Amino acid sequence: MGFFFMKLLGFSFVLFLIHGSILSLYFPATLYFPLWGIYCFQIVMVSLLYIVLNYVISRHPEHILRVFLGLTLVKMLAAILFLMPLFFNKSDQLKLEIFNFFIPYFVYLIFEIMALSRIIQKS
Repeated sequence: MGFFFMKLLGFSFVLFLIHGSILSLYFPATLYFPLWGIYCFQIVMVSLLYIVLNYVISRHPEHILRVFLGLTLVKMLAAILFLMPLFFNKSDQLKLEIFNFFIPYFVYLIFEIMALSRIIQKS
């Protein structure tokens, strides 16, 4: 499990640097959500998902896909709650803010699916 978290942090660091570089070069505007906040949210959500999936696969491996889909739904709802202040404050850069959040969201979703695939292969 420790190897997963090291890969997650390394992946996050590289993605954060690339994302930050692109934002600073092409979109110099100040955004409502800081980039580090978005990445902290993503890292916490992926970590919780991975911990729960490891627990489920050790106890009830036949339910792993249902649990993954359920946790993905919970993650989507958490993302909407995370973005809620943005919708109420009417940001000048609303499209950029949404892309700024959801591009890493989907990249991390791919990372989660690859981790789930490895978990299933090991069991």
